[in-house]
Amino acid sequence: MYNKYLAFFFFIFLFIIFFINNSFAQNISDLQQQIKDRNTQIENLQKEIDAYNNKVANTQTEAKSLKSAITNLESQKSNLKNQISLTNIKIENTKNSLLSTQDKIIQNENKTHNLFRQWNLRKAKNIFWKKEMVIN
Repeated sequence: MYNKYLAFFFFIFLFIIFFINNSFAQNISDLQQQIKDRNTQIENLQKEIDAYNNKVANTQTEAKSLKSAITNLESQKSNLKNQISLTNIKIENTKNSLLSTQDKIIQNENKTHNLFRQWNLRKAKNIFWKKEMVIN
């Protein structure tokens, strides 16, 4: 009878060990699968991080390039403003020079007109004096 109980307990013991062992195997298998899944997630996240880091590096390079281009354009803008100012000053100087030349031309025309009138008056006086002398 003792053997029956011993056999029964042994059978239950083996069943429990098999069940627990199988349960542990499933838990270990589940844990291993979870670890694999987590590692896959970590790899995917690392790839995303690397992609974002590359984008950041490219953006920083583009920002430096754009900043340089903006600085260059600002310099060109300033240079063009200076050239426009200089050209406007030259235009004003040319206008003033033209006005001065026009005034000189008008003065010379007036002088010429006065000289021509004086010459005509002298010529007329000479003709008048000659006629008077001829008449006398």
